[in-house]
Amino acid sequence: MSKYSIKHPRIYRAIFDFAKHVCPPGMDVTSVTLNYGVKAKKHTDSFNVGDSVIVGISNYQGGKLRVYTSETDYTAYDIKDTPLMFNGSQYAHETEDFTGERYTIIYYSQRPKHREWTVEFPVVGTAQCLEPGNRTVPG
Repeated sequence: MSKYSIKHPRIYRAIFDFAKHVCPPGMDVTSVTLNYGVKAKKHTDSFNVGDSVIVGISNYQGGKLRVYTSETDYTAYDIKDTPLMFNGSQYAHETEDFTGERYTIIYYSQRPKHREWTVEFPVVGTAQCLEPGNRTVPG
């Protein structure tokens, strides 16, 4: 468990409780990242394994997530208040320009030797946007 999780247990618990509303049942989640104001350059998540779920929260404009299916072809997903599940280690991705205060929450699983901490994480719900054929990047 990170020092921030220990220092702010209510925020930590709220972030994992929120996952029950955005992650599919049975998703393996060992880690969560809370970003503020991050405009990620094109990259893959080399230490992650399997699908990740990302959702944007707060008051911002723009900031779609580009997910690349080839070196140049991508789809830009609006993740503001709408979760997206995709394999970040398989598909390169980046953030489009945005204005305002942009927070994102990312739920994922890391390869065992790169895990900083693990949690027991029973997910009991799912969001409509993660129903098959809706907001899941093909993989």
